[in-house]
Amino acid sequence: MLAVGIIVGLSILGLLAGVFRFVAGTSVFSRTLHIVSYVDNAAGLRNGAVVSLNGVRIGNVTNVSIPDSPPNPAQPIRIDMRISVLHPEWLRKDSVLQIATSGPMGDAAVNIDKGTPDSPPAEDGTVLPARAATPVAAVVISAHTLLENTNLLMRRFTTMVPQLKNGTAGKLMGPNDLSQRMTEISRKGESLRRALSSGSGSMARIMSDPALRQKLRHTRSSVHGLQQQVAGGGSMGRFLHDPSLAQNMTLLKGGISTASGNLKQGRGAIGKMLYDPATVADLHGIAAGAHAIGASTGSLTQLTSNPELPARKKDLATRIHELVQAMRAHPGKFFRIHLDLF
Repeated sequence: MLAVGIIVGLSILGLLAGVFRFVAGTSVFSRTLHIVSYVDNAAGLRNGAVVSLNGVRIGNVTNVSIPDSPPNPAQPIRIDMRISVLHPEWLRKDSVLQIATSGPMGDAAVNIDKGTPDSPPAEDGTVLPARAATPVAAVVISAHTLLENTNLLMRRFTTMVPQLKNGTAGKLMGPNDLSQRMTEISRKGESLRRALSSGSGSMARIMSDPALRQKLRHTRSSVHGLQQQVAGGGSMGRFLHDPSLAQNMTLLKGGISTASGNLKQGRGAIGKMLYDPATVADLHGIAAGAHAIGASTGSLTQLTSNPELPARKKDLATRIHELVQAMRAHPGKFFRIHLDLF
């Protein structure tokens, strides 16, 4: 009976140990390590919290305390952990511990980043370095701010929906003039596409007629050649790029401005004719005298204005010519020589 009682007691103790290891996240048959770390803020971490290695659960927190003399006063919080080392090559002495949460309202947990292969494996009692934890309050505040912004956006959207019916979007969606115009524009666009596809119209000919495209290319080449000529030389190129020609144009402009100023001031013959009152009066007098001569009936007027006078002059010249011819042909009829001797 005593032996049976001993066996039963040992079985119960083994069962309790297995349950404890299972709850702690460690295997009954795996080796465990006692790992220590110091942090500046526990961030709500409690005994029994989950310990993970790169997101994989390997143990639990056994104690969170504030020792009397921590190694670093800046990190006064001590965290004791019991972890199972199934793969000791990943848990190194340079592995870094950080307190994190499973969500904005979740419980705090410990996550350990794997170390480097150059660092020795962690041992029982190893003190791991820690990284500053994100405060739960800051996460909660951020989540609360996000929720408030989301609620505000939803309220604005709810207010905006009735206004859409009276705005441009509502007019586009509802049966009204604007939607009909958009439909008409779409219909005309489809007609234009069909016209282009069928080859009718100037644009369609440009797109489909090889000869017209060749003419356009030739025109473009001609324009390009003209542009090169203007850039390289020629009258237009010199007019645009020759500084001496530009200087001559400037001088010509100055000369024209000077001549215009002289004319306005009455200088020179033309200026006096245009702006000098005395010269203008003399010209008017000459014009009046010429008009008076033309209106008179004197000999000078008859010579310049009588239409019969040229015919008479021509007849007189003809008769004089005939007389001279007759005198040459029969001088005896017109001249007689009488010699009176003694």
